[in-house]
Amino acid sequence: MVRNGGTGSDDSCGGRDGEGAGPWWKRVGWLLLIWSAGVAALAVFAFGLRLLMRAAGLSL
Repeated sequence: MVRNGGTGSDDSCGGRDGEGAGPWWKRVGWLLLIWSAGVAALAVFAFGLRLLMRAAGLSL
């Protein structure tokens, strides 16, 4: 069975040949950026839901 087009690369991460995963601080930076964007999106959604509930008279 031929994997990865027969190039001989057995990289399961799908990276380009000859390149490592990159410095750890870049990977941690991307992780924090994506996590922060997810938290911000959830906060915006929750705030919008709160506004809709308040407009419908469902506030405490």
